[in-house]
Amino acid sequence: MHEAVLQLMCILASGIETEEASADQLGAIAAKASALGDDLIAKGLAAVARNHRVRALELQSELAAVSMTHGGIFHQHLTED
Repeated sequence: MHEAVLQLMCILASGIETEEASADQLGAIAAKASALGDDLIAKGLAAVARNHRVRALELQSELAAVSMTHGGIFHQHLTED
């Protein structure tokens, strides 16, 4: 059970990193599109970036819920590495 919980928590943490990185990259591209005067593309990319930020927050809440339920398994794993 502990291994499955740890694996889930690692997957959630990885997903958070991926969503945040995607949001950052899309936000930067949106800013460049805006600077070039392509407001339609900039707004579309900004909306997609926002969706990635929201998903990252959702994953953070899921990770927090699992962490609260299963104690310090994930934190112990992080300190072992």
